[in-house]
Amino acid sequence: MKPKLLCILHYTPPAHGASKVGDYIKASKKLEETFECKFIKIKSSNVINDGGKINLIKFYYVILLYFKVLWNLVFFRPDKIYFTASIKKVAFYRDLLVSTLWKSYRLVKDVDIFYHYPP
Repeated sequence: MKPKLLCILHYTPPAHGASKVGDYIKASKKLEETFECKFIKIKSSNVINDGGKINLIKFYYVILLYFKVLWNLVFFRPDKIYFTASIKKVAFYRDLLVSTLWKSYRLVKDVDIFYHYPP
């Protein structure tokens, strides 16, 4: 049985640096051969121009992300977690909130967590 990997990352659309890396990771045959993978998209808008703006749809996306991660921790039960984190603006707080889920998950299951901080 393959170890389980949960990837929480950006991928296209919209196209930007972090999403291009996410596309590469998501398409990796090596990961597919080595792990049972699940991918959760970090989404805050449909277009690149919305970056840095606060609106209701972004709050909806945060809540949706939170519950997708929670669902996968409870039912998929990953052995490893890969997360593309943001360190700027409101996205930092979104990621801080979501990260509490796997910090709590670590109390019940030994899990390796890999953070990717894009420049």
